[in-house]
Amino acid sequence: MKYIKKYKLFESTSDISDDVADILSSIEDEDFSVDKNSSWSDGYEMKIFIEKMVGEDHGYKRSKPYLVNDTILDAVQHLSSYLSKNGYKLIVEAVSKTDVIAHQEYYHRDLGDNISEIQELFEFIGRAPIDYLRLLIYKHNK
Repeated sequence: MKYIKKYKLFESTSDISDDVADILSSIEDEDFSVDKNSSWSDGYEMKIFIEKMVGEDHGYKRSKPYLVNDTILDAVQHLSSYLSKNGYKLIVEAVSKTDVIAHQEYYHRDLGDNISEIQELFEFIGRAPIDYLRLLIYKHNK
């Protein structure tokens, strides 16, 4: 019995959630809130919200609009590369108020490891403050 190989019957985001948290930790170091929700609804396996938290109102921190900086860009590029190598796809959405002002899907194998599209998106986003960045992760079926 000790020679029987173990196979994963069901994959779960718990396999990548610790790595995702590690990759995004540099963003949290700059006083951004990184809220990670593992969810199987809407076909996404993980939703991540990045907000800039300031002050407190009655014991609750509140968010404020912010410009995307190089730390966030670097973390998202790293995350996109990591996810594609593990068979996941990343959608990046910049949200201002309740409107999605930018939306882009990333899967490095499709891009041939060309990350210029990510940089172009962030140059566009960086021109105006956003309320939060939403990262959606799902299993890539190709």
